Amino acid sequence: MSVKSQQKQLIDRCIDLYNANFDNLTAYKTENDAQRDAIALSFDEAISEFGIKHSTEVWRAIQSAHVQRKSGALIDAETIGKVSSANQSWNKSSGHAFEQSFCVKINSFLANTNIKFILQRELSATISDKSILNKPRDMEVINAWLKSSAFDAYSIIYNKAGKGTVFGCIQCKTSIRDRVTRDREPSLQAMSLHFWSAAVVVDGGFLKLPKFIAMVNGGSADYKKNGWHGMYSFSETVNNGRVFLLDDQLQPLVGHAISASKSWEEERQWIDIDWEDNGS
Repeated sequence: MSVKSQQKQLIDRCIDLYNANFDNLTAYKTENDAQRDAIALSFDEAISEFGIKHSTEVWRAIQSAHVQRKSGALIDAETIGKVSSANQSWNKSSGHAFEQSFCVKINSFLANTNIKFILQRELSATISDKSILNKPRDMEVINAWLKSSAFDAYSIIYNKAGKGTVFGCIQCKTSIRDRVTRDREPSLQAMSLHFWSAAVVVDGGFLKLPKFIAMVNGGSADYKKNGWHGMYSFSETVNNGRVFLLDDQLQPLVGHAISASKSWEEERQWIDIDWEDNGS
């Protein structure tokens, strides 16, 4: 038998083992438990048949079997690795790209105001240039946020001399599911310190689910208070309390940013966790 035929035999056998074990286990286990146990059993059985020297090939074949069951496509392990690496690269690059695109877009609608949204790296540079006017107590927490990347962008009020004051903290996500539980904590801190806190998301599909609605709006046993002043989605959601679907002019976010800046300048203490746009 040729090497190629032997490899095909091994792959086919591993696929059969995995599928059979998974089918048997799902009769009395959850999917997560069944697939974990099916991987373990199939690996042990295949090693017994083919020998430990083929363990790498066996492991890769079982991985392919698992991916085939989940996706419907039989993909070899090398390609799976490339796709996984590409997906990780996409997640990193696409997140930064959205932050950049969002700031450019919203600033185009704020061009006739004294408000601008800037990325966290731009804020770091602006602080280095001594162009930020926030008081030392603000700067201490802002610098901590920059160090931890708690927020992706910041909203600034500029004076006629070109100096700026940070009044808002913005989290930008491609999906609401991304790190949303961890993102809520710095948002709560920001609101407690009288900063305007908003989140913006491309795909707001998860905002239709009770858990995520409660994380934004509060009112549940787990989330008694709102997690942001507002969460704004480009798509896949509907208006619901502090959840807002954006239009082509990024309303109501643009209007809310203007209202928040006015509250900051008139009486900053008004921007507590309960702050909402007053429509002015």
